Amino acid sequence: EDLNLWPPHGARFKIMEPVVKVQIIAPVDYAGNIMELIKRRRGKDLKTKTIDEATWLFSSNMPWAEVVTDFYDELKSTSAGFASFDTSDAEPSIQESN
Repeated sequence: EDLNLWPPHGARFKIMEPVVKVQIIAPVDYAGNIMELIKRRRGKDLKTKTIDEATWLFSSNMPWAEVVTDFYDELKSTSAGFASFDTSDAEPSIQESN
């Protein structure tokens, strides 16, 4: 990429990044830890749903860069190996980086 196309030093500009929807299923005992992990990983629009008295479903939109860098390892450590997760396309699929 041609660096001459970048804005001059000190100029403000927006950086956009891809976003995915992350769904996590985990025991309710780890709910606080998982919500903190989602927050640390810049997750937005966190929603929880009770599956049964012992299991919750967590949904959040998260930057793709946060998911591909150790998210799986941190999730397993946070939940003592009991949580599992899945990703899908988010709407919108890109957002302004913060």
